[in-house]
Amino acid sequence: MVRVIGGVFLHETFRSAASDDDLMTIQKQRAATQHAVKMKTLMARANNGDVSDDTLSVEEFKQCLDDPKIRSWLESQEISTKEVDLLFVLLDDSGDGEVSLKELTEGIARLKGAARSLDLHALMHMVYHLYGVVEARLPARLEPPRTEAEVAAFLRATLHPQTEKSPLML
Repeated sequence: MVRVIGGVFLHETFRSAASDDDLMTIQKQRAATQHAVKMKTLMARANNGDVSDDTLSVEEFKQCLDDPKIRSWLESQEISTKEVDLLFVLLDDSGDGEVSLKELTEGIARLKGAARSLDLHALMHMVYHLYGVVEARLPARLEPPRTEAEVAAFLRATLHPQTEKSPLML
C-alpha cells in the first residue's frame, strides 16, 4: 500500500513539473544547446578533426556519411541518409555548394522527426498556389521526378538555378 501511495505521489510530482512553463523553457534551451554541440562535433569529425573549418563540401559530407556510426546516429534522430545528395541540398540554404555550421545545426533541427501539421499545411498551400503559376508558364507539361535521385537533381536545379539549369526557367 505504501508503494502505491509513493508511486502516485511521484507520478503527480512529475506531471506537475512537466507542466511548469519555466521548466519546459529551460529544457528546450538545454536541448538546443546540446544539439549545437553535437552538430559542432559532427562538423569537426567530417573535417577530420579540424575544428577551425566550419564548412562542409558535398564530397566531405558524403565521405562523413560513409561512416556507419554517423549514419546510424543521424538515422536515430530520424534523419534519412538514404539520399545523401538530397540531404545536402536541403541543408545548403545559401546554395554555395557548402554547408556551414549554422546551416548544419539549423537544417538538422528542421529535418528531425516527423513533419508537423503546420509544416504540411503551409506546404500544401504553397504547392496549390505555385501549381497554377508554373502550369501557366510552361509550354509543355514536365514529367515529375520519381526517384530520390531525380528529386535531388530537380531541387538542386530549382533551388539553386545559378549553378544548374532549372527545368522551371524558360
